[in-house]
Amino acid sequence: VPFQGWDPAGFMGQGSEGRSNFNAMEVTLKKNVSHGLQFLAAYTWSKTLSTGAANVVGSTFGGGTIGDQNNLYAGYGEANFSRPQRLIVSAIYELPSFTHASGFVGKLASGWALSTVVTLQSGTPLTFLNTNTTNLLGTSSDFAYLDLSAAGCNGSISRGGSVRSRIDQYFNTSCFTDPPVISSDGGTAFGNTKPGILRGPSQHNVDLSLRKITKITERTALEFRAEFFNAFNSTQFGNPDTNFTDGPPAFGQITSTSVAPRVGQLALKLSF
Repeated sequence: VPFQGWDPAGFMGQGSEGRSNFNAMEVTLKKNVSHGLQFLAAYTWSKTLSTGAANVVGSTFGGGTIGDQNNLYAGYGEANFSRPQRLIVSAIYELPSFTHASGFVGKLASGWALSTVVTLQSGTPLTFLNTNTTNLLGTSSDFAYLDLSAAGCNGSISRGGSVRSRIDQYFNTSCFTDPPVISSDGGTAFGNTKPGILRGPSQHNVDLSLRKITKITERTALEFRAEFFNAFNSTQFGNPDTNFTDGPPAFGQITSTSVAPRVGQLALKLSF
């Protein structure tokens, strides 16, 4: 199916046809060092669309074996790495030194600097999948089927509230059903969803670093650093389970985080 006499599991044709496009507005703001402060801010507003968008990363670009293989645009949507909005700010501030201090007090009060990297970005597009063994054309790896008129759906897959309040059901799972039967022997149609109809949780992360350089001699200096990744220990959730085949309660659940909890490290370096 659809080639009589061939086992679908052992017969596959692969084409090189595909399409992708990327559009963006990029803005950069830079401040050179003055009064001890320097920073670089970069903002990107973009959109990446592709055929085979569900598995662009880690596979042949534009290729895939999900859904209707005779319809190139059945899987055309936002690529799985697309983030419409992304803001990165990195800054370094050299703390003022007490120029009139000398000796031990002077060395202790000078050479301090605080730096940070702030990341704010949209979540990645979600792709809803389904393993459909009754597909009429024998393609079991398929996109999920969305029915906005299904009982409990209320016309939308989105659910209000914070991500934390939606951990057990990030989206309205009632909106997804088995694909409709389209043949007398029970064969079903392909799924009708495309990548990017919903987006996963956004991310907001702050890394901080405190540095102290102490001059020992004209050629020798001791540098101390205290670095904290995810400094405010913000919980940043990963994407939910989007495989309809997994069923409740797994389908729609968030069971991971995208950024590790706060990690701190200390470093000491002697330069000579």
